[in-house]
Amino acid sequence: MKRIDKYARLVLPMVLMLAAWLFFGVFYRWHLLYFEGNQLFLWTADYARETICRLGGLGEYVTRFLVQFYHLPLLGGVIVAGLLVALQQGVQRVIQRATGGNALWALSYLPAIYYWALLCDEDFTPVGLLALAAAAWTAVGVMSLKNSWLRSFAVVAALLALWLAVGGAAVIAWVAVVVIELGTKRDWRVLAGAVVAAAAVAVVWWIHPWYLSNELMITGGTYFRHLDVKVDVFCKLWGATAAVMIVPLVVARYVHEWINVAVAVVVVITAVAVLPKHYDANGEDTMAYYCLTRNGKWNEVIERARKHDPQTRPAMICLNLSLVMTGQSGERMFDFPQYGPAGLFMTYDEDLIFCGEVLFNLGFVNEAQRYAYEMMVTYSYLQRSAFTVTRLAETNMIAGRSEVARKYLNALKHTLFYRSWAENLLELMATPKAIDEHRLYGKLRRNQPVENFAFFSEKFDKMLEEMVDQRPNNREAYEYLMAFYLLYKNVDAFAERLIIPTAGLPRAYEEAFAMVCRINHVNPATLPANLNRATFDRLERYIHAYNMSGNNPEVMYKDWGRSYWFYTNFIRF
Repeated sequence: MKRIDKYARLVLPMVLMLAAWLFFGVFYRWHLLYFEGNQLFLWTADYARETICRLGGLGEYVTRFLVQFYHLPLLGGVIVAGLLVALQQGVQRVIQRATGGNALWALSYLPAIYYWALLCDEDFTPVGLLALAAAAWTAVGVMSLKNSWLRSFAVVAALLALWLAVGGAAVIAWVAVVVIELGTKRDWRVLAGAVVAAAAVAVVWWIHPWYLSNELMITGGTYFRHLDVKVDVFCKLWGATAAVMIVPLVVARYVHEWINVAVAVVVVITAVAVLPKHYDANGEDTMAYYCLTRNGKWNEVIERARKHDPQTRPAMICLNLSLVMTGQSGERMFDFPQYGPAGLFMTYDEDLIFCGEVLFNLGFVNEAQRYAYEMMVTYSYLQRSAFTVTRLAETNMIAGRSEVARKYLNALKHTLFYRSWAENLLELMATPKAIDEHRLYGKLRRNQPVENFAFFSEKFDKMLEEMVDQRPNNREAYEYLMAFYLLYKNVDAFAERLIIPTAGLPRAYEEAFAMVCRINHVNPATLPANLNRATFDRLERYIHAYNMSGNNPEVMYKDWGRSYWFYTNFIRF
C-alpha cells in the first residue's frame, strides 16, 4: 500500500496535466480562441503601467500575457493545464510542510478540480487561478526561511505584496502561513506577522484608495469578466482551499497509507463524475461558429452545421449568414432546421458581437462600427479586445476615415499575433485604389448605403429594405432580406421583391413562388419558361400528402421536411 501511495503521488500530477491539456487544448479549443479574441495584450510600457498599477494588477498583467497564447489552442491548453498543476502542487507542498508527511495529499487536487469546472464558463478568467497558485507557492517560499525574525518580517512583506499583486486570493497565503507555522515551530513572531499583515490589508481595504466596487475590492483582479462579480463563488473556492490545508494538519496522526490511497480514489472518481457535467457543448459549438464566421470561413460553418444542427440562436445566425455569403441561401436554407426570423438577427439589447458580423458583411459598415465601439466601451473596465479593435480598424478604413484606422492599426502593431495583419492593412491603405480593388473591403465599400438612415435593430427587415432600395446590386443584403420574408412567411412581400434570373430560381425561392402562384390562381403555363414546372407538380403532391396525413408533422417530415412548404405549415415562432 505504501508503494501504491508513492506511485500515485508521482503519476496523478502527470495525469492532471495531460487530461487538462486535452480538455482545454482539444475539446475546448474554441473557448480558448474566443477568450483570446476578447482581450488585447500590447507589448508597450504604457499598457504594462496601466494594467499593473491597480489592485491585483500584476496578476492581471501576467495572465493577459499568457492568454494571448490561446491564439494557438494547443499551447493555450498547456498553459491552463500548467496553472492547474501549479495550484495542485502548491497546495500539496503546503500540506507536506504542515504535516511533515503526506497525510491526505490527494485533497490538494480539489481546488484545481474546482477551478477547472469554473473555467468551463467563459466568464471566469484564469486570473483567479494564477492568484491561487501564487498564494500557495508564496507561503511555501516564505516559510522555507529558517530564521524566525526574518521569516516573520518576510510574512508581513510577502502577504501585503501578494495582496496588491493578485488581489483577494492572497487570503490563501495567509491561511497557508498559519497552517505551516502551527504544524511545525509554532513561533509567536511569525503568527504575529501574519496578524499584522491581515490588519494592514484591512486598513488599506477600508480606506478604499482605488475607488473600486466592494466586489472588486474583494477579488482585486479580474477574476470574472463582468462587473457583477460572483463573490460567493470565490469565497466558497477560497474556503474549500483553506479547508484542504487545515484538515490534514488536524487529522495527520490518524492517517495511514491505505487512507491516502482511498482518498485519492475518491478524488479521481469525483473529478471524473463532476467535470464532464461542466462541459458546455452548446457554448463550445456557438464559439466555433463565431470564430469561423469572424474569419470568413463560410463553407466550414456550413459543413459544421451539416454534421450537427446548430443548437443556439447565435449559431443559427452564423449559419444563415454563411449561406447568404456563399450564395446558397435560396437553395439550401431549409436543408437545416429553421425556427423563424430569430435565426437571422437579434436586437441591440440582446447581442452585439454576433449581429455585428451580420451588419459588417451585409454592408452596414457604420452600424458594424457602432456595434464594435459599443462592445469596446461596454467592456472598457476590463480591457480592449482584438475582436473590437480589428473591426474598428476595418470599418474606419472602408468608410475612408484613414487616420482613425491607422490609430487602431498602429496599436495592433504592438501585439504578437495581429502585428502582420495590421502591417498588411497599413500597406494596403498606402495605395488608395488598392482598397477599392480588394476582394472584401472593396465590395463592402461599394455596398454601403448611399444615404444615412435611422437604424433600428428591432426592425432589421425594414433596414434591409432600405439598403436594397439604395444598393440594388448588394446581393448579400438582397438574399438576407428574402430570407427574412421567407422565415416571416411573408410570401406577398417576397413575391414583390423577387427577381427571376435567366438561370431560374433556387429551390426555396421556387417553392415559395409556386405557393404564391397557387394562392393567387396563377396558371403555371403562363409563367416564364426558365421556371421549373416540376416544382408546381411537387406542390400538388405536397398538398395531397398534407391532406392525407391529417396535419401530422411527423408523417410529413420524412419526405417534405426540407421544403419551404413544410416550414410554413408546421414551424411556429
